[in-house]
Amino acid sequence: MPLLAASHFAHLFTDLRGKFIGFVPLAGNAGDLMIQRASRELFKAFDIEYRQISNTELDSKRLVSPVDEIVVSGGGNMGTLWKVPYIQRRKALELGVPVSIFPQSFTRNDEEINCYKK
Repeated sequence: MPLLAASHFAHLFTDLRGKFIGFVPLAGNAGDLMIQRASRELFKAFDIEYRQISNTELDSKRLVSPVDEIVVSGGGNMGTLWKVPYIQRRKALELGVPVSIFPQSFTRNDEEINCYKK
């Protein structure tokens, strides 16, 4: 049984309907893994087609197959303090597809966020 009804997250997922999404799960801790799992469950609840973007794709700056938009996992790692998630976000931008980031908290406000769709 979910903690919250899927309707609580409609504002995040409605714009993604009808698109094929590339999902970038960020490196992190157990809480980040739970956020990623919840994201995948909500993709299903809102009938959003998605596939995971691999680190190989991020490193090569080439998608194996096209996506309409990239969604980066939420968490608590915005900013440059946590280097691996920061680098993953920057690499996602280099794929040439609009990038949205699910809700995040900032450790410090030193990352440019205007380059992301939302």
